[in-house]
Amino acid sequence: MTNRNARRGLTAGVLVALALALILAPTSPLIRAQSPQGPAAPSAVISVPLVIPGAAFHSDGYDPGSMFFSFWGGYMRGGNINTCVTAPVYLPQGVTIYDIYASVVDNDAAANVWIDLYRVDNYNGAVDVMAEMSTTAPYASSAITTLNDWPLSYPIVSYPSYSYYVGACLTSANTYLYSVRIWYDQYNLYLPALFKH
Repeated sequence: MTNRNARRGLTAGVLVALALALILAPTSPLIRAQSPQGPAAPSAVISVPLVIPGAAFHSDGYDPGSMFFSFWGGYMRGGNINTCVTAPVYLPQGVTIYDIYASVVDNDAAANVWIDLYRVDNYNGAVDVMAEMSTTAPYASSAITTLNDWPLSYPIVSYPSYSYYVGACLTSANTYLYSVRIWYDQYNLYLPALFKH
């Protein structure tokens, strides 16, 4: 009888210790748990920006010596009518792009800045313009201007079918590109599971 009571006491003690450990242990910061909202239903949509700085752009190859990147200014400066640059865009699979912005300076009334977001079909080479932004003559200002385009064409990112990139032309030494910001929706799925350390 004493042996049976000792086992019951030990088992109860172990169960209480496990319950306290699970209750008091911190959860992993990378895994969030929430009550299920249906079978793998999205429980949160988070707007996330992908920022492409001016430093990420490189020449399109036509006139590679015409642009200049300012380390102390953080911008890509144009040079002449042939100054065009490009940068790759790496977005998560399946997200929906809903907005695009660019920070530029166009201080030349005879010139402009244009920026397009593209996708290329990796199997047949067809290119689609997803978004277009530009300044227009006779606009001229030394202040940073924000360009924007929405809604986008072909907003859902689809790998491996497509690759994505930004192209821009800075048609004067008085035109600067600071950054391009692509906003997309990211869905966080909360599964009905709780993970502890």
